[in-house]
Amino acid sequence: MCGLLTLAPAITFAAPAKAKSSPPPEEEPASGPPERAVEAYRRGTELYNDAKFEEALEAFQEAATLYASPDFQFNIAKCYERLGKLEEAVRHYQTYLRTAEDSGDRAVVESTVEDLERRIEEEKNRPDPNPEPEPILEPELDENPGRKLVIAGGALLGVGVAVGLGGGLGFGIAVAGDNGKLGDVLNGNPERLTFAEADEIATRASRNQTLELVMIGAGGALAITGAALLAVGLSKNKKAKNAAGPAARLSVSPMWSRTGGGLTLQGSF
Repeated sequence: MCGLLTLAPAITFAAPAKAKSSPPPEEEPASGPPERAVEAYRRGTELYNDAKFEEALEAFQEAATLYASPDFQFNIAKCYERLGKLEEAVRHYQTYLRTAEDSGDRAVVESTVEDLERRIEEEKNRPDPNPEPEPILEPELDENPGRKLVIAGGALLGVGVAVGLGGGLGFGIAVAGDNGKLGDVLNGNPERLTFAEADEIATRASRNQTLELVMIGAGGALAITGAALLAVGLSKNKKAKNAAGPAARLSVSPMWSRTGGGLTLQGSF
């Protein structure tokens, strides 16, 4: 390779940990490198031989800015190779090959470039040993998981209470009226009812009493089912909220009017 400032290729490739220093002659021709470039080269060579490749790279880059020499590109490439920056090393080796005239080590440098390019390609295709795990998408938490149960339970409870109270009171009043008439028949029969009429009243009273019991039973069953669903729903909501907010509240109060009675259901879910 031409020029005075270079890491001799024979030494650089045979023993890359050792860089050869070839200080320039005492007298430089007029076209030779300036003293600052020579000094930067010497400093870079010493740092390279001490395995301080980062500092050596800076020194050789300084020399290259002061004097355009292909040899400095070779030195810079060697530093990048030592630092593991293979793409930069290839780029500067290729610059050296383009600019060096009658380089005796061209075949060796070209082989080095091919080897580095192969290593770069292998590095790109190498699978990540620690791939980033796929994010786990957690389902959104329902703040009111028992809402449907609460609504269904409240509805059933209300219907059950209405059926039980309404049916029980309605048929119960009718039964009481018929029983009163039958009692009057036994106490003198003030309405002068015939035997057939009294028998019809007795049959009707018996039927209404059966319906009264059925309505009370059905209403009670609906109310019990509704209360159970309501309790489960409120329990689920309470667990989901984890005391983050006010707990669901429910209040039941009786309601009476001239036409009947019932329950008022109030709450927040």
